[in-house]
Amino acid sequence: MNAKLTLAARLIEYELRRIPFAPGRHCSCGQDLVLQSLVDADGLIDENRLSAIIAPDLPPYVLHRQKSATDLYTQELVQQSLSEHQTDTLIALLQRRTCPKTVRILHVMTRMLRIAIWILGIFVHRREAAPRSRLGERFGKTNKLRPKSRVIWLHAASLGEVKKLHNILSKLSHHSDITPVVTTYTASSAQWMASSFPNVIHQFAPLDTQCYVDRFLNHWRPECLVVVENELWPEMILGAARRGMRLVQLGARASSSRRKYRKVVGFLMTHFNLITCVNDEIRREFIDIGIAPERVLTDDETGAALQQLPVDEAQLANLRHQIGTRPVWVAASTHPTDMDIVLQAQSALCVAGNPILIMAPRHPRDARAIMRHCQTHGLSTSLRSMGDAITDNTDVYIADTFGELGTMFSLSQTVYLGGGIGNEGGHNPSEPAAFQCQILSGPRVANHEQAFAKLIVTRQAEFIDSPQQLITAVGARLSVDRPVQADVQRSTTAPVHPEPQMCHAAKLVLDHVLGTADNVVHPKENSSIGNLA
Repeated sequence: MNAKLTLAARLIEYELRRIPFAPGRHCSCGQDLVLQSLVDADGLIDENRLSAIIAPDLPPYVLHRQKSATDLYTQELVQQSLSEHQTDTLIALLQRRTCPKTVRILHVMTRMLRIAIWILGIFVHRREAAPRSRLGERFGKTNKLRPKSRVIWLHAASLGEVKKLHNILSKLSHHSDITPVVTTYTASSAQWMASSFPNVIHQFAPLDTQCYVDRFLNHWRPECLVVVENELWPEMILGAARRGMRLVQLGARASSSRRKYRKVVGFLMTHFNLITCVNDEIRREFIDIGIAPERVLTDDETGAALQQLPVDEAQLANLRHQIGTRPVWVAASTHPTDMDIVLQAQSALCVAGNPILIMAPRHPRDARAIMRHCQTHGLSTSLRSMGDAITDNTDVYIADTFGELGTMFSLSQTVYLGGGIGNEGGHNPSEPAAFQCQILSGPRVANHEQAFAKLIVTRQAEFIDSPQQLITAVGARLSVDRPVQADVQRSTTAPVHPEPQMCHAAKLVLDHVLGTADNVVHPKENSSIGNLA
């Protein structure tokens, strides 16, 4: 079906859902809409359907009390044989009528504050220590040529979000006629892309102003936009929708903004073909703000990395040789809020024994701050990015590099996973769980609550919220962990899980991305659908 006509039908239904479901004349966004009763085959008034006159030259829209009629109305619009200009005019009209005032104000402000936004882009780029040659990407410019193949745009905010594109990028690599373009904001995510998917085009995301987004879209001309989690930028979404692109959101999570700005989120999400949510509660939130139920799926592991992180066998053997028989534990994806609790625990453990802490910060730029904190705790450090070796005096080995987390997980059976102490919402425990590690984390893991719940039931994960609890938990595990060199079952590489068959949700996502899906999907109302493979 024509993507623009489908969008027009959705905007019409979105506008009609904003007014009472009753016959009569109603005012919506300054426009009068007339809803009329319909009569069924028996001559009785149909209480579940109303007819709305949208425009004199368009067929009436039959609004159902509970079901979406956008698919049927799209077919009627197709039969009208509207020209491209007529379709664009209709969509522009509908967007003006349904666009909340907040979005309009943001649009005007971004145009008025263009110079300030330009300065902000320079500041952000320098703060990230990103290459100066790539500064133009923040403003939609690029020195890369557009490939002749089809282009798919995938957008994620930072390192944690972009990792959730691992599986979909792996799937897209099987399609020689498709070129993915991945955009992020941070230098760490750019480095991860370079090491994990060197053949995939990465760009720093354009700042969300119409001129910068249009410049990006005019160059790359993508046919689909995939956004990870709650990355909802108005100009990005509206610019993509105006061009008839398919829009997919992966792994929508809890958001206070969704509850606070219901009209804004509802308007923006109306433009999406498919939305996947991490739990049923979030799915109900989308339905409550006016999104048709058939376009919202529950998939608690959407975007989770099922494929095991890579392991460098040569580096693993070298690190094991340096460690010898000393006990090892890993603190992975740590933030500044995790620093004190982790280093206090290591300091106490060093009094009773001779363990090594491998600390892999979420952002390698935190390495210098970690070294300073280690000094205050009397801990000696070695820095991997500087080529330092693990010596007998090393208490903390700072793994401030990219793409080596799988190697670090192979060195220990005990992993503290950061992000659960502060306001970060926790990190994905499936990565260390794939290496059969015992996982410790702070309790504030709203972003991965269900994944942790499954691991806690199987006793592979445990919550801690104080240095003393971490000392006790790590000490107990190190006392029973076998030396890493004698661990036969955890050999140079942990067993790679076979790639699972694509589940229903994964196939739907991929079909929407590739353009091979119907516009409407029909999941069960409360179904929870499996992993995105």
